[in-house]
Amino acid sequence: MSTSNSRAVTTASGVARPKFAICGGCDTAKEGLMRCSGCNQRTYCSKECQKIDWPKHKDICKLMRKPNGEAPEKSNPVIAIARRISQQCEDLLVWVDYVLIAALDLVNNPENALKENVSIVCMTTPVSGSTPVKGKQKMTIKVICTQNDPISSAEKNTLSNIDGEREAMRRCGHPVEKYIWVVYMWHPFPLPNVYFHHRVITPEKLEAFKSLKPGIPVPPLPPIANAAQKYVEYLNYHLRLPKYADLTTLNVPVSDHESERERVKEFMRPEDWKGKLRREWGAD
Repeated sequence: MSTSNSRAVTTASGVARPKFAICGGCDTAKEGLMRCSGCNQRTYCSKECQKIDWPKHKDICKLMRKPNGEAPEKSNPVIAIARRISQQCEDLLVWVDYVLIAALDLVNNPENALKENVSIVCMTTPVSGSTPVKGKQKMTIKVICTQNDPISSAEKNTLSNIDGEREAMRRCGHPVEKYIWVVYMWHPFPLPNVYFHHRVITPEKLEAFKSLKPGIPVPPLPPIANAAQKYVEYLNYHLRLPKYADLTTLNVPVSDHESERERVKEFMRPEDWKGKLRREWGAD
């Protein structure tokens, strides 16, 4: 249980995160709070406040630091990169927000966030121009698609964390009735382990979504693509940008990557509709 000063936390592009936050121990809203060095999310105005909050926070902190579900002891690279993005890069999370808004149609049906969570389905892919060195190769992640699941399938500690955050923001005078809390998970396809997280969608984010014109070329989409797929491609575009490379790339054993591709091929038989997706998404 330790803290790091919130002023030192920046996005991959060098833009500092907002300094204003709420202390998890005393619910005081102020600038310059320290962050829990475990999850990098919970903020405190002093070590004393962190000690007060620790009995309530420790389970959530553990959850946010480790993949859950049926995750193997060896962390999946998708999970490792997703954790970095979710905890350290607000610049990229803005594009995650757009994916979530589209997947749940939050502009027209904000109540959908109470019914469903969003699975962001990913695979590892070699960084363009990289070559294997001593059995490892530089990899990044590619989002394949999204899938909506019943909110009842979400990790219970994540839902509990949202309840606590909402109540703390309400006590500090935030118009929480106008905010939408969305549960999502990073899912390394086709493995069962996932990494849950959540985002707060404000009215300002919904307006930004409606007026979004990023000027990013989108490749031809599969015929069965859902409404979020265009925004998935926007996210993929930003995941590939060199300025985010420290967060979005890992040296991955080539054997692990090849094993992943074999699992995908086994899961997506070419004789059915999944074979088309396999070809569309480059699993061949």
